[in-house]
Amino acid sequence: MVPEFSSKNVVKNIFSLTTGRLISIIINLASIMIVARILGVEEFGFFSFLIALTSVISKIIEFGFSPIVFRELSKSKNDFSKLNTALSTVIISLLLLIVFTNIVLLIVSTTPKDLIVINVLLCNVIFSSKIANIRELLSLPFKSRISMTLPISLVVLDNILFIVLLIPVYFFELNTYYILYIYVISNIPGFIFLLKLLKKRYLYKFQFDLSDSYSLIKTSLPLYGFILITALYQQLDVFFLKFWFGEYEIGIISVANRYVVPLLIFPAAIIDSLLPIIVKNRDQNITNNNTIILFIVKLSYLIYFIIASIFTFKSNIITSIIWGPEFVASSSPAIILLWTQIFSSYNFIFLNIFVAYNFEKWNFGYAILLLCMCLFTMTLLIPEFSFMGAAFARLFTALSGTTYFVLCFKVLQGEIYLLSPRAIIWSLIMLGSLYLFSALPLTYYLLLAVMVTPVITIFINYFNMNELHFVLHVYPINKIFILNNKIKQFIDGIWK
Repeated sequence: MVPEFSSKNVVKNIFSLTTGRLISIIINLASIMIVARILGVEEFGFFSFLIALTSVISKIIEFGFSPIVFRELSKSKNDFSKLNTALSTVIISLLLLIVFTNIVLLIVSTTPKDLIVINVLLCNVIFSSKIANIRELLSLPFKSRISMTLPISLVVLDNILFIVLLIPVYFFELNTYYILYIYVISNIPGFIFLLKLLKKRYLYKFQFDLSDSYSLIKTSLPLYGFILITALYQQLDVFFLKFWFGEYEIGIISVANRYVVPLLIFPAAIIDSLLPIIVKNRDQNITNNNTIILFIVKLSYLIYFIIASIFTFKSNIITSIIWGPEFVASSSPAIILLWTQIFSSYNFIFLNIFVAYNFEKWNFGYAILLLCMCLFTMTLLIPEFSFMGAAFARLFTALSGTTYFVLCFKVLQGEIYLLSPRAIIWSLIMLGSLYLFSALPLTYYLLLAVMVTPVITIFINYFNMNELHFVLHVYPINKIFILNNKIKQFIDGIWK
């Protein structure tokens, strides 16, 4: 039997999650970059609109089961009753959703070609890891055991297969619909392998069971409302731009979003690995949990500040190299969205922590605030400023969400400070250094940024001793370097 929460398992899981998701994102970014270059701005906007539409529709049947089932599996790893109930409920709901969607599409006179494509994309709810639904539920037994190496490898396989299936586009005149079809097909092998792994490693076999469906739905109802509202919020800029402008503007904002959407891998990888520990400590060791939460918050700020600041000073040339000159207009909204990611990462962290502490109902309040603020700011800004208005609307919305969580956390658990004076000094020095480096060519700029960032971080003492000791306790760095307690002594010497 695998030990529950050993340091070795935690570090291995975080490493595999971060590495696997990073590889997957790089491959996925490459494939989407190819798609964008092939289709051009307007056709890519059409492609993105269909993906956004089916994504929102699919969220109707997600119900918010995943965090609840994950929490229960973290407590009792061999009890798959909640998982079976969740899967059974989602499958029945999906069948009903497909029937209802087709009736609506026929009423609004959708073309046969678009009708087929939307149905194929809805089937992707079953197979895709990009849609956190059935595939996400099937990964929970691995996640609860802090053993996500194999599931994340299958996600990488999905993206590799997609990019392989894009090769014929260069040799034949294949249109947007072919790309949409292979977008779905590329996920099927990974889904099949995941089922086989579940049976082999954990003896799991799906059993249709709706006996506890009502109870599960009732428990996850606040999360369900949150997921529906969040799904609409995530795609709202696409729908607003479609209404007021057209597919060109959708293409521009979709490319800008491609920079920021994948960046949640960092807090997601850490949260997925440490959430079982937070759940375990919830009633026994609150002080230790507070240390973990503060460490995650500071690490998240560090990561996203570095990414956003480096991109800001060379945004046009980076966008032109990655996406092509015709997409260079997306660099400006991308800057805003990357800075927004600091607050979005905070919100993601608090969402998961609130689930761990059984505060799910507060997440629903956050979702309501998010949607209302987003509707208000986008209605105000998009008609006047197009895709730039959409980017600023997301910034204001994410900031309001972070404010909400800080106030809620203060009421429920106690005061939390997201930004220390030391972090502010670190931020100002980083910005000043990068501004000076921005006069250099891109290669030298990036090289100096990579070299100087850790130096500034160490010099400023960004992480305090408690946080460093926590890292050394959770992650077996002493084993990696075979230095045992000398590492702690060395770090103590630096920080004194």
